[in-house]
Amino acid sequence: MMEKLVARAERIARAVQMKRLEQIAASMRGCGLAVESDPASVTVRGQRLVQRWLVDPLLRFAGRYGG
Repeated sequence: MMEKLVARAERIARAVQMKRLEQIAASMRGCGLAVESDPASVTVRGQRLVQRWLVDPLLRFAGRYGG
């Protein structure tokens, strides 16, 4: 029974993680950036992104980036 509970919790956590990553990707797309996402990460490309990354600490912690 415990294995079923653990498996269910892992499925729920993966679904929540995927939803949050897609929210982050959508927020960054809204800023005009090129975004690629997969189940484990978000990759962002765009002009002047490095300068923006250096200036905006929220971009360094994209999980908190709200757009």
